[in-house]
Amino acid sequence: MGQRRPGLLRGARTGPGSAGDGSTHGRQCGGAPARRWLPCQGRGPLADGAGLTLDNDPDLTEGSATSIVTQELGVRATGARRVAGSVGNATFVVRVASGGDVVLKVGSRDLLTAESWACGRVRDAGIPAPEVVTHRLDTDAVDTAFIIMRVLPGEPTRDLDVWRQAGRSFRAVHDIGIPGYGALAVRPDEVRGRHGSWRDALESVLARIPDLVTAGVLTRDLGGHLDQAIRSSGIMTYREPGVLLHRDLKPQHVFADRARLAGIIDWGDVGVGDPMLDIARVSMAGQEILSAFLDGYGLSLTPELGDNIRAYRLLWNLAALAFEFSAGGDWFDFYRRNIQADLGARG
Repeated sequence: MGQRRPGLLRGARTGPGSAGDGSTHGRQCGGAPARRWLPCQGRGPLADGAGLTLDNDPDLTEGSATSIVTQELGVRATGARRVAGSVGNATFVVRVASGGDVVLKVGSRDLLTAESWACGRVRDAGIPAPEVVTHRLDTDAVDTAFIIMRVLPGEPTRDLDVWRQAGRSFRAVHDIGIPGYGALAVRPDEVRGRHGSWRDALESVLARIPDLVTAGVLTRDLGGHLDQAIRSSGIMTYREPGVLLHRDLKPQHVFADRARLAGIIDWGDVGVGDPMLDIARVSMAGQEILSAFLDGYGLSLTPELGDNIRAYRLLWNLAALAFEFSAGGDWFDFYRRNIQADLGARG
């Protein structure tokens, strides 16, 4: 159970990145610029189904969110508003009287535990991720699991210099080795991916195709071509040790403040595996951003890498389609078009 931490937003030093050390990723809420954006709002599509059995309370009110922040942080919260999240969580931005906002995210204990762990781990590596101020993740003791995060400075960016900085930062992220593969599972005695091999992790996504065909989300022909394209690609043979992955790296999740990288947000889909999956997700933002990211990362775009990027994009869009279907949504056309485009590019 999270402990109450009185006065935490009133200038208390909380470790690296707190006020006074010149960094941006741990700035006190009251010291952030007037325009700020929310960390870790959504849920990506690669959670291996873990987000579909929820511990969150969909009826949690703004008043309840305000009360949670007041009680947990020992400050007076003056209001809250619910913001867009996903079926995996309920997210509120909460204003505190001492100035600034915090984000309260309520949801699945397992997913929030993984997100909280990942934010702390990459911050330890010098990556500007959201700071988790406090959390309550022991749902054996309480009904509602949640984390509270500081708001990061800056705003989403497509600035190529910032994306070069992001590429350099992700070299450090991808140096973090973790056992297992797939969605991250955090236990008291172990942190690891949920699968024993990368192939098993990919097979868990491919196994969704028959249900999507039966439901009419994919045609039988498209589902068959998609399955064959992924299985025949080089991504199925990855056997290197798994590394920490963001798994939803896009312009909305990369923040800039005065032309500097200010934050990498939304670690809610964190996983373990082949770093090329993160690079493939970046590529969906366009060739210029991909080139800038690879330049910072220190990698050249070879024909083999290009083939693997396309295969991972197919995998990502398949996972997104399956998640949308499982969540009861109907936003299928976007993912189908992406799949058809990459299948066409393969010839």
